[in-house]
This record gives sequence, structure tokens and C-alpha cells, in this order.
Amino acid sequence: MLFIFMLFLIWPIVVNYQQILGIITDSNIQLLALAAVIFCTTFVFTGLAMSLLATRPMPFRQTSLIQLAMAFTYKILPAGLGGPGLMYRYAVVSGYNAQAGLGYVGAVELVYFTAWLLYFVPVVYFGGGLSSVGIATNFAPNWKIFFIVVIALWVMYLVLRALDLTTRIEEKIKEIIVSFKLILQKPKKSFLALGLMLMSYSATVLVFYFSIVAVGIEIPIWQSVFIFLIFNAVGSCGPAPGGIGTVEAALIGGLMLAGVDSTSATAGVMIFRTITFWLPTLPGYLAFRYGIKHKFI
Repeated sequence: MLFIFMLFLIWPIVVNYQQILGIITDSNIQLLALAAVIFCTTFVFTGLAMSLLATRPMPFRQTSLIQLAMAFTYKILPAGLGGPGLMYRYAVVSGYNAQAGLGYVGAVELVYFTAWLLYFVPVVYFGGGLSSVGIATNFAPNWKIFFIVVIALWVMYLVLRALDLTTRIEEKIKEIIVSFKLILQKPKKSFLALGLMLMSYSATVLVFYFSIVAVGIEIPIWQSVFIFLIFNAVGSCGPAPGGIGTVEAALIGGLMLAGVDSTSATAGVMIFRTITFWLPTLPGYLAFRYGIKHKFI
């Protein structure tokens, strides 16, 4: 099904590649330059947040370089490992033991997820939710489905227990508890870190909006925020490093659902991914090498 969906999106690109390149060539360069500068601030905001959440000395300069280095490791490791794996390595080198290091990584990820949630809820509430991109939302409560889901979860638990996988789940729960403890230990700094994560997320959302506006796409900013929040998250679940292919397909699909033609949507998403994914690769590699050389990775 995913293959058919991606083929549905890729085929127009193959057929209309000259038109897409023409749209990219005629895009607003000044707006894209501004978008690139704004994206650079995400490394600063997230690096500051990482420093604030740490219970051991983690200099802002190093945490910012770690964030930049992730732009490289995301592309060479499977999805979900490039960022957290490097953060964990940095935590251990900084003096955390294994469990505390996982807790620190979990705390950073938890604050980042909270920032995403704080964006998601008001946008869905005030912006019309999925109906804003043409997806019907006339769902009605169904108790039969509810009970079926409960029974399915219970059967899943029994299967996991039989396969002796509950121990791993319990360990993951312990990691989450450690993450909560780290946040509760420093509520003021955690709240400030959340604010910085929101600023980082805001910067990325603006980059997406400027990227599509630069190619002539005219949709309300709240609608572009919703498309980015939902479809970028869905695309990031793909198995490829950095969500290569799946993120592009999901964002193009989201814009097309909002009524944008495939060529303009493809051009806008390609520009966005160039700024946020491809351009930071070389600086990320240099930051990674610098971290190894100075022994904080």
C-alpha cells in the first residue's frame, strides 16, 4: 500500500521534472535565504534546551555541536537512532551511567514531544483539524470497537508475556520514569527548555511555510502548520535514515490534500528538505569529526 502511495506521488515528479525545476529556479531567493538563516537558530535553541535539562555539566557550545552533528548521523543510521544514539553517547562521555544517560535522552525527547503537542492541540482545535486538508472527520463513538480494542490489547499483552518481551517493556517504562524524575528535579529549567524547544519547532515550521510560499503556494499559515505537524511526523516513521522518501511523500501528499497541485507541492517540499536535511550534512559531518577529536562524542 505504501509502495502504491509513493508511486502515485513519484510518477508526476518523473513526468513533470522540468516544470518542477522551473518552479524551483523561479522561487523567491530572498525568502529562502531567510528560511535558511532561521533554520540555523534551531541548533542554538535545542542546544540550549539540552544544556538546561542536563544534571551534569554540558556546555552549550558542545550541545549545539551535538545537535549539528545529528544532521550527519541521521543520514547514516536507521530511523530513530541517529539523534538519540548520539545524544546517549554524549551523555555517557559527560559522566552519566547507562540508565541515567537513557533517562537524559528520554527527558530531551519528552520535552520535544510536549512542544509538538502544544502546537498540535490548538492548531487542530482552532484550525478545523483533518477537515482542513479535505479528510472527513465525522466519526461517532462506537462501544463495540472500544471493547474490541480492549480485548486486542489484552491478547497482545498475553502474547508479549508468553514471548518474554514484557521485561523489555518494563525496562522502557523505567527509562520513562527516570526521564520524568530528571524533569521534575529542575522544574524551572525544564519549563525554560520547553520554551526553547517551542522556539526551535516554530523556526522549523516557519522554514516549511517560507519554502512553500517561495514557490507560489498560497495557503493559510495555520494550514501549513497542521500539514507539517501531522504529515512530517507520519513520514518520519519510515524505516529509512532521516525519513528519506517517506517524509517527502507525506508532505507532498498533505499539500495535495489541501488543494495544491503536485508540481508546486513537490517543488516546495524539495526546497524545504534541501534546507533542513541536505544542506546541514557537511557542517554536521565536520561537527561530528570535531566532537570525536575533542573527545566529547
